[in-house]
Amino acid sequence: MKNTVVHLKSLLIAAFCSVALASYSSNVDAVTPSPAMIAQFQKLPKAEQQRLMKQYGISPGMLNSNVSIPPTVLENPSVVQPRIEPFQENKTVKEVKVNSSLVIKKYGYDIFEGEPSTFAPVSDIPVPAEYLMGPGDVVNVQIYGKENQTYSLTVSRSGMLDLPNSGPVSVNGLSFESLQEQLGQKIEEQFTGVKANISLGELRSIRIIITGEAYKPGSYTVSSLSTITQALFVSGGVSDIASLRNIQLKRAGKKIVTFDLYDLLMKGDAKDDVRLQSGDVIFIPPVGNTATVKGDVRRPAIYELKGNETAKDLIMLAAGLKANAYPKASVIERYSEQFLPTLLNIDLTNKLQQKTKIRDGDILTVQSTTNKIKNQVLVAGSVSRPGFYQWRSGMRISDLISSQWSDLKGVVDLKYALLTREVNLQADIETRQFSLAKIFEDKNSSDNLYLKPRDTLIIFSQTGTIAEALVTEKRNKKRNVTSNNRESFNEINAEIYEVDEDELEELSEKEDLSKLYKDKSLIKRSSEFTRQTLLRPIIDQLKSQDLVNGVTNVASISGEVRFPGEYPVSKNARVSDLVAAAGGIKESAFIKQAELTKFHIDADEGASVHHQSIALNNALNGIELDNLLVESRDHLTILKIPAWQENMTVTLKGEVKFPGTYSVREGETLDSVIKRAGGYTEQAFLEGAVFTRESVKEQELTQIIKFADQLRLDIAAKGLSGDNSVAFSEASLMLKELESLQAVGRMVVSLSKENNSKHNDLLVEDGDMLHVPSQKQTVTVVGEVQHASTHFFEDGISFHEYITKAGGIKKRADDSRAYIIRANGSVVIPESNLWFSAKAQIKPGDTIVVPLDTEYKDNLELWSQVTSIIYNVAVAVRAVQGL
Repeated sequence: MKNTVVHLKSLLIAAFCSVALASYSSNVDAVTPSPAMIAQFQKLPKAEQQRLMKQYGISPGMLNSNVSIPPTVLENPSVVQPRIEPFQENKTVKEVKVNSSLVIKKYGYDIFEGEPSTFAPVSDIPVPAEYLMGPGDVVNVQIYGKENQTYSLTVSRSGMLDLPNSGPVSVNGLSFESLQEQLGQKIEEQFTGVKANISLGELRSIRIIITGEAYKPGSYTVSSLSTITQALFVSGGVSDIASLRNIQLKRAGKKIVTFDLYDLLMKGDAKDDVRLQSGDVIFIPPVGNTATVKGDVRRPAIYELKGNETAKDLIMLAAGLKANAYPKASVIERYSEQFLPTLLNIDLTNKLQQKTKIRDGDILTVQSTTNKIKNQVLVAGSVSRPGFYQWRSGMRISDLISSQWSDLKGVVDLKYALLTREVNLQADIETRQFSLAKIFEDKNSSDNLYLKPRDTLIIFSQTGTIAEALVTEKRNKKRNVTSNNRESFNEINAEIYEVDEDELEELSEKEDLSKLYKDKSLIKRSSEFTRQTLLRPIIDQLKSQDLVNGVTNVASISGEVRFPGEYPVSKNARVSDLVAAAGGIKESAFIKQAELTKFHIDADEGASVHHQSIALNNALNGIELDNLLVESRDHLTILKIPAWQENMTVTLKGEVKFPGTYSVREGETLDSVIKRAGGYTEQAFLEGAVFTRESVKEQELTQIIKFADQLRLDIAAKGLSGDNSVAFSEASLMLKELESLQAVGRMVVSLSKENNSKHNDLLVEDGDMLHVPSQKQTVTVVGEVQHASTHFFEDGISFHEYITKAGGIKKRADDSRAYIIRANGSVVIPESNLWFSAKAQIKPGDTIVVPLDTEYKDNLELWSQVTSIIYNVAVAVRAVQGL
């Protein structure tokens, strides 16, 4: 019993010492007494308890039995948390700016980005066989077989292990492997029929000191299994000026090992990361010489030097060169012996220069290689797979484009394609024109050119491209839009005038198409661009580069060709080649004659212009007399066939004998077209005929937009001035009604069945439409009347009587400005308001309009004009819809 009390007291004393130390040191964590130890302590006499607590400075609260006890299975505590950085001005950064732009970090310091959150020893690490036993280690002994016993024994301060029923055994300094052998053998010899399993329980803690450029230097209690790196992590790592390559472990005043952290970080070599012993000192000196590596290396950083590094060694520290590095043009920036910055060129492919010694503060820059690929050929335009391809000796165009079906995209112009070729070191270009059709027919054709490195092949579409189709669609929408809502109305208002190629110019500017043949994303989309867009970068370069023989090698063509404009001129190009470049001639081209304009420059007389007529059909057939050579700045004009006209049509509907759409010639009259349609039927109501024209429709739309804008401004002015809110609300409704109007394009025409009538001499235009209704027997009253309505025509009924039939006028009507819209669209205004005069006689198909009194609407001047437009357009629309 006495031995047990002594043993218990020794354990309690160790625990009390730990608790006491924890109360005085912020760098040491207490070993919490186990519940069994506290229970045994409470069984001691009160006097013994008080003596122990007084001796070791322990308060009763420190041994509170309600304190949570850690579990038996130990876990690694979280010993590192993010560092709390001091103020910026007091901070020593772990990165520097090189050349005031690129930030380069010091290598290896990121591993210590955190700071310690606890200093508890890590004790759940597997115990190696070479672990040396010492005071405080707990040995678990399990005896099984004839007898079953389990003991938990602690190595005493003297290094002895008190084995029950066997006496003390000296284990201090023994390896764990030797301890297992000796104890197992002793137990098996002493006890018959049993075997022993020896393991380690709780391991002792050791105290070490970390000094020098540590993040938090001081004394630390760590596990007896800890190594140098584990101790560094527990303490939070190193400061910003610490050496990572000269970390020293000292024991009893002697340097045991020098640890190079680079070996562990770069090679995974931990041979010098030795296990610590109690009392060890880890000393971290300041960083030594450093050098910087930047540019095209795998790991640009600032590296610590050991003293004898060469340029090759520095590149190895940076993990080698990148694939796009150009080591021949490397540069070292260093300070001379006069403390002035200097530059040193170094070829890292040269073994002798690889041995160049690196000095403190050197900056080694490894340059990039060029992005220009020499052995490449570019294919762009209307091809299935635009992009760069490998060039090889003897390659021809047919090696890249061999099939019309698999290699080309869309409807391709097989008669014109272009090759550009660099002709000097300055990358000036020349062009070669070729025909894919000839290549497909005969691969031995002279058009199947041999390719050279960095050639570019451009294939053009025979039809409009996607961009051109978008512009055409936009034009059609502008012509046909009917202002069904305010959004479409505003779009018309902003874009009423017909667009042209300027829109494609804006597209080109946004895309920066000057880089069309360098930007891979634009090359991939090159099939979307127009012929002129694909040619523009080439023409711009031809005009801007140094003149070859004093010429730009650009000519132009206009007139009746599919794609007029400027084109590169190849060597020995002729008229037929320029026509092919422009997509060929149109159907309207006058093939018997064309005009070639040449510009000549004479050293004495200066510049002169000469015009020469040629037979275009002979030129296209290859007759050299007319198929002249085309030179730089020449201009070819393709004439139009005299009196040529595009297909023009006029549509007749209603009461004609043969209604339908008729092709007409320029200068043909409406009477002529009606005669071709067989004339009018017996039921034709000529006074109510509706004639519409596209040009008039556009004028109406413009007028509607103009008045809508003015009305919108007047409404805004009335609203700001705080005028009549009722008038303001009604004006807004009128504006909405105006914006919803549909332009008709009706012209007032007076038709007659007489052959020689002057009214039938109207010249027709493309798109004209004539609606001839049957006889009408109605009269309509609209406007400011009580009930707008349509009435059966009665001969002799006056203007005033029809208004009465509509319920009479409203209070806001302006009866002095009432008017009549005849069935043919003409307007009749009664003189002096004599409604029953001969001029105001009502006829079948007439519409009586009673306008709004503008004074009632608070003197809004535009309202009379706006209401007139609304009424007139409404009458016209109803006339068309009623046919």
